[in-house]
Amino acid sequence: MCLVAELKRERESRGLSVQDAAEAADWDPTKLSRIENMRVGINGDDTLILCEALGVDEDKANALAKLTRESRRRGWWHSYHDVLGDFAGLLELEMDAERIREWEADVIPGALQTEEYARAVITHAHSRSTPDDVERRVDLRTERQQKLHKRHVELWFIIDEAALLRPIGGWETMATQLEQLVESARQPGITVQVLPLELSGHPSMGTPFTVLDLADGAQYVYIESITGGLYLEEPQDISMYSAVMQRLQAQALDFDRSVQTIKGRADQMRTQQ
Repeated sequence: MCLVAELKRERESRGLSVQDAAEAADWDPTKLSRIENMRVGINGDDTLILCEALGVDEDKANALAKLTRESRRRGWWHSYHDVLGDFAGLLELEMDAERIREWEADVIPGALQTEEYARAVITHAHSRSTPDDVERRVDLRTERQQKLHKRHVELWFIIDEAALLRPIGGWETMATQLEQLVESARQPGITVQVLPLELSGHPSMGTPFTVLDLADGAQYVYIESITGGLYLEEPQDISMYSAVMQRLQAQALDFDRSVQTIKGRADQMRTQQ
């Protein structure tokens, strides 16, 4: 169960707006909005306050508060609170996911990045960060990879071939990244497809996104931007993005040709050194 989604369902089932529910809890509406949009977390005490404001029965309120506390205990990412931003919501969803499908246009997906490549990407994306903050973000990305692979989540990545061409971090770093990508693609539970350059267009130009299928049947879409992350859960949104993902899968190269393409690009990077 996704706690935030359950609290939102409780609010909506009573016909209350965010404004109404926040006033009943004696909160600023912005606080509740940020919780529901997974921009900030919620603790056990606030869960009880919100449940009381919504009129949730005591047994269920206590159960939800317990779930909150358990979630925070298992939330390994809380130690990175200083560099998390909106990313915490995605990490929490990943803990409950059975399958994660990601489309990435410009870079190698974070869950498959080498440390040096990740450091280069983060340095470019967070140009105002201190060196210490960059290293913290690299550590966060590395630990996230370890957690995902340890849980044996089904991972499916579609990567635009253009992302294989830009030597982020330099030729050596990029060559090593692509060689590691080949190895990752051969691991059980991981599928990597390349969307070829010769395509004249595709249904998600300029919009990388992730579809998460949770163990309880719930689905979410995560869209990352420069200013933060957007989480979608409405059925019509899920249906649209799932359809786009399926079209991308159909347009992309199959597994063998994808691996051959990545390996070929890695070899080209080696010749540039």
